[in-house]
Amino acid sequence: MKIVFHKCQLLLALLIAALLLSVSCDEEDPGAFDIKGWILRCEDRCEQLSECNHDQFMWNHGDMDNCKRSCNANLKRAENVEFVETSPKNCVEKLYASLKCIHSLGCSKLTKWKKMDGTDYPCATKEKAANTACKDIFTQTFLKDCNYPFRVTH
Repeated sequence: MKIVFHKCQLLLALLIAALLLSVSCDEEDPGAFDIKGWILRCEDRCEQLSECNHDQFMWNHGDMDNCKRSCNANLKRAENVEFVETSPKNCVEKLYASLKCIHSLGCSKLTKWKKMDGTDYPCATKEKAANTACKDIFTQTFLKDCNYPFRVTH
């Protein structure tokens, strides 16, 4: 009986340890002013590519790990870090919110966003806020490094 009791205690302790480990491994969003936050958002694009355009995903990266490695490589460059650190706070925050929104879109909403059908497309408000906040700031290189998706303009 004591042996069973000790095995149950050991099992319970292992389960608690596993639970604590899984909770501690959950990544929190570090935010717009930490390049890790941008890398996480960029990696969201890998998930989006895999789900929404498998051919493009395979052609560009080959697999999820390669995609995520390329996000890390692009956004750890000194110029990307400098952009985040030196750009106006409001611009960086609004760009981050826009990118988070766009990279969270499912396939049908992403298609609608890419087609830019008037102002009634997903993430329009966040994108407009980013454009306003970053009006005189050259953002294209940074956004390209973070896999900002291509849009079709009419």
